[in-house]
Amino acid sequence: MIRTALLVLLCAPLPTLAATAGHDTAQPNDRDFVLAATQAGQQEVHDAAWAAKSSRMEPVRQIAQMLLEDHKASNAKLSTLAHDKGMSLPVTAASANPTPSFSDGEYVASQIQAHEDAIALFSSEADRGADQDFRAFAQQMLPVLRSHLVALRALQTP
Repeated sequence: MIRTALLVLLCAPLPTLAATAGHDTAQPNDRDFVLAATQAGQQEVHDAAWAAKSSRMEPVRQIAQMLLEDHKASNAKLSTLAHDKGMSLPVTAASANPTPSFSDGEYVASQIQAHEDAIALFSSEADRGADQDFRAFAQQMLPVLRSHLVALRALQTP
């Protein structure tokens, strides 16, 4: 359920980001990265907060709390960087959990997929982004995303 919502966000047509004060300096591909990373980051914060409250497993709650803190910090850095480039970011509504129950296994599986998708997105920007600041941000976040993925995979049962 969570995974589907993230994939919908990442695969949806990307609207153009509005410029503030008419001085948006980002290239179209960088704008697309910023929008996709913003949407995914906001969804990540929503899902992690939900898991931190709903999980019955302490390791899942701990990882959810780590994801919550790390993605809030990442979202703030990206927002500041985008604002400095003259971009205004939309506040996207995180998708709600479609079921009233919480499944630790489903959460972990969805987060593994979400982090694999995020690593692909950030790797692409780090390798091919036109804006040096966005490239540097993506490069800075890749080790964090990869460490999240390792921690999430460690929670999977064989």
